[in-house]
Amino acid sequence: MKKIINLMMKDFVSGTRNRMIQFMIAAPLLFTVIVKLLFMPTVDDTAMRLVISPALPVEMERHLSEFFRTERLESLKAVNSRVEENDAVFGVDYSDGKVRVIFQGNESDALKTSVPMIVSVAVTGTDGLGEVDSLGKEKSNMQEFISSLLTMIVLSISGMMTGFIIVMDKETRMIKALSVAPLTISDYLFSKMFQTIIYCFVFSIVIYWILFGFTINLVSWFLSFTAFSVLGIFLGFLIGTLAENENSAIALIKGLGFILLMLPMVSLFIPQTFQWPFYILPTYWVFRIVTIQALGLPGNIYLTWAVAMVYHIVLLAVLFPVMSRKLRMRKV
Repeated sequence: MKKIINLMMKDFVSGTRNRMIQFMIAAPLLFTVIVKLLFMPTVDDTAMRLVISPALPVEMERHLSEFFRTERLESLKAVNSRVEENDAVFGVDYSDGKVRVIFQGNESDALKTSVPMIVSVAVTGTDGLGEVDSLGKEKSNMQEFISSLLTMIVLSISGMMTGFIIVMDKETRMIKALSVAPLTISDYLFSKMFQTIIYCFVFSIVIYWILFGFTINLVSWFLSFTAFSVLGIFLGFLIGTLAENENSAIALIKGLGFILLMLPMVSLFIPQTFQWPFYILPTYWVFRIVTIQALGLPGNIYLTWAVAMVYHIVLLAVLFPVMSRKLRMRKV
């Protein structure tokens, strides 16, 4: 175990000095922050914006404008359409002598409670009382899908980083130096497996925190983390086996990024019964976990997770001896 830890420390030091790996760490995290800011408004941004139906008395709108940024639209239908857009603006209507607060349906419980209370306070002194009307959308599918797809891409980078480190060892002839050391191929590959799991764990915690704050569904996180960890190990070993230098590794990463990350998205536009050609793609099963979680598509998520885990482990079992021959390290 000490040998494995020493190898992991060596990889951490050499990896953090490599500009390509620095970019692979920083770029997706920065992109995640940008997506968070563009597609997932903060509570303050959301709570300060209201669209008003023409039925609301002008006096009530004047009171509301002291608490919110308001915009009067031409019809209730226009208000509902505006609320359904991805920036999560709230709507306000007036009927039967009461004020209705219109939600999309996917907002947090805190917002569903606080916004009607603020509206009620704002119209105090008039005849209105705040009520809640949901449009029935329990999930904002676009936000859920974008965040889940982004998580899928970022966590896959964990494996690509490992593959790049293996290629660095080959290019700097570190592999040859390690082959004469009291170190076996199992020690070497297990160190890469553990570091991929650590990368994936850290990335998953950071990504989930950026996107969702401290509200994390532990079951969803565990299914994603474990599936992506095994997928990352496979991707890392595949890159480490096929690439001989950093340039070929970069080209391979680009090719794998398109084939393994983009092609599964095509399955969204194909009926389930005709998706069998995608089954051979390792990332398809992880993508299925993402779509079942985020979009609520039909499917047993636990069965899909089990298939993903078994399939990736089988692929690793096939790849392991090929990689052993390529690296030419001691087996015992």
